[in-house]
Amino acid sequence: MKIENLILKLSLLTDVHLLELLNHDIKDWLTPNYSSVYQTVTYYYFRYGKIPSTDLLRHELTQRYKANYSSKLKEYEAILDQVLITEFPDSVTPKYVIDELRKDFRKRTLSDTLKQTVDNLKKGEIEECYKGLTDLVLSTSDSKYKEFIEQGNAVEEALDDWKNYEENEFVEQEVGVLCGINEIDERIFGLKPGELGVVSGRPGIGKSTLLLNFAYYPFFYMDKNVLYVSLEMRKGQVKMRMHSRGALIPYSKLKTRKLENESKNTYKTYLETLGQKKGIFYILDIPFKVDAAYIESHLVRLMRGFDIDLVVVDYLGNMNAKSAYGAKWESQGEACVELRELARKYKLPLWTATQLTRSSTESENLDTQHIAYSDMIAQTADFIFGIYETKDSRETSSLMGTFMKSRDSDKIKNFRMYYERDNMLISNLVGQSYEISWD
Repeated sequence: MKIENLILKLSLLTDVHLLELLNHDIKDWLTPNYSSVYQTVTYYYFRYGKIPSTDLLRHELTQRYKANYSSKLKEYEAILDQVLITEFPDSVTPKYVIDELRKDFRKRTLSDTLKQTVDNLKKGEIEECYKGLTDLVLSTSDSKYKEFIEQGNAVEEALDDWKNYEENEFVEQEVGVLCGINEIDERIFGLKPGELGVVSGRPGIGKSTLLLNFAYYPFFYMDKNVLYVSLEMRKGQVKMRMHSRGALIPYSKLKTRKLENESKNTYKTYLETLGQKKGIFYILDIPFKVDAAYIESHLVRLMRGFDIDLVVVDYLGNMNAKSAYGAKWESQGEACVELRELARKYKLPLWTATQLTRSSTESENLDTQHIAYSDMIAQTADFIFGIYETKDSRETSSLMGTFMKSRDSDKIKNFRMYYERDNMLISNLVGQSYEISWD
């Protein structure tokens, strides 16, 4: 049975299978005709958010290729006919099909390259032979990340580095995506592309609320595009918490729709303002445990439509790791590693959260040893920001924060943030009030 028929059959079964194929970027491994059909499937999925039926796929192929490649349509139709009668065996896994396709691609590439190399040798073109064999190694490499790798000789770049320093000597330090809390922003200058920040705290302390604020501030006040991946709460719940934070109306009143006239006017004004914002606050509600590869598949799909400035994943405890299937500590540690790889690969700042151990509730000096489940989280994250409460903070509507790990600054202990639990607001500590401004 032809492996490419199985691949196309797999892409038309479920969106889970299609996203797995997209994660491996298999279009380059397919022969041209099969690649055209496969890319039409993905085009339809990205555009309409669902997998096309066979009839819809035929229609889409006709619309896309009838003008320039009408002679190819019969070949595409023949492929679809073969795919239609192809049965996907229960005993065959998607991983097996993908691996077999990769092997088939390598064989074809090796055969074509060697034929060309023989021709070049006969012509005496030694440099072309060398180049062809070098390209062969790169094109059949197991690394699917090679296009994201930055490389270069630091010695050769030294003079360029000095020129860059002179041109930017008096330019302020690079600023990443700010979170709106001065004590954090002034010390790390915002979370920068490729960096992973982790919020840690005991259950119920406000980790999700803080992540929401970290996402809301750059979106609302800086017109940034934010992808908020919720692995814990429904989309409607996240959106309502966001509206509570923005309008400063208690979440419980929004949830039960018990608003007084003044609050109704405030809510209406806020929503009208929100509707005029240039930024995007995209909520991705995933109701099951996933690995970073699954999030990446959606990220790639969304980036075809708009740039993403910040990713927030709520939260690490609801993730599985693609490379770990053992104990919970191993899975969470590997999941953290995979999230950081995702941040670096696409040069995006990424915030997530994890839990602290029970012993942390008895300590006001939080350290990475208090992180639950895995030391790998502490080793992997660029920044770890801990939150906790004291008796005094509970009585003064505040929340305590500390840097448990920072690559760029000294450890900072025990500062306060203003916390309105009912309004989902965590912000700078300014007395007991917060001045709302939608301008």
